[in-house]
Amino acid sequence: MALESLYGIDTGLNMGLLKKYSEMAVQKGRVMIQPHKAIVGENAFLRPMYVWAGINMAKESWMLHEPLSPEYVGTHSTVVFGPEGSLDDAPIELKLKEQGIPYTAEDIVRVRQAVWKMLEEEKTVKVRRPYVSEADFEALLRKVMGKK
Repeated sequence: MALESLYGIDTGLNMGLLKKYSEMAVQKGRVMIQPHKAIVGENAFLRPMYVWAGINMAKESWMLHEPLSPEYVGTHSTVVFGPEGSLDDAPIELKLKEQGIPYTAEDIVRVRQAVWKMLEEEKTVKVRRPYVSEADFEALLRKVMGKK
């Protein structure tokens, strides 16, 4: 990856298939990829949902924290909600507006509590769930707000 993206040296590999190459190696070698493995791990392109001055920072500024586009290696980024800032009022309000769901201040509190409950309940091998994906968050919004 460094040869291709940093030095412009053609390796002959299709970098858009890098994620698929990694998945094939997992199947053949039966050794799992760590979630935080650079470039191909499931957490490699997570973007916390932050809102600053009306800008969805997760979608607008990937270059600030990712050295390359996830699409370049055949994957995509995932916007997540978790305890570090993305459960403030602004990100929750933004998602409610994007979904076209009318809300009150109490609704925001209910959504936040539901996310906290989801983070606490879902566990994997002694580890608390580190984030809620954007898709999970949108489904949770519809559930909490009574929309289908």
